[in-house]
Amino acid sequence: MRGLNNVFVMCMCKVMWNLVRLLYVLLLQLMWTLVRLLYVLLLQLMWTLVRLLYVLLLQLMWNVVKLLYVLLLQLMWNLVRLLYVLLLQLMWNLVRLLYVLLLQLMWNLVRLLYVLLLQLMWNLVRLLYVLLLQLMW
Repeated sequence: MRGLNNVFVMCMCKVMWNLVRLLYVLLLQLMWTLVRLLYVLLLQLMWTLVRLLYVLLLQLMWNVVKLLYVLLLQLMWNLVRLLYVLLLQLMWNLVRLLYVLLLQLMWNLVRLLYVLLLQLMWNLVRLLYVLLLQLMW
């Protein structure tokens, strides 16, 4: 019986040793699988982040281009309106200036004609007076 006990104990030791080795191998495979899984997940996360950053950068650039385009259009429109208003004001000021100058010219011509007419009448009166004096003399 003692020999059977020793064989049984030796078999149990071998079984336990095989179980420990099996658990060790399974644990190593599990660790290796977890490391590979973490590596793949990390790579996928990095790739997703790179793609996300690329898309966000493209969208940002597109929004900046659109904003610059809108600002440029607005600037051009404001410049056109400003030039239009300035041109209208210039034309209005020119018309007013011409009107004032024409009025002044007409007024000066009327005054000149009036003065000339008065001088002519005065000269005629003096001439008639002199002629009348000579006739009477």
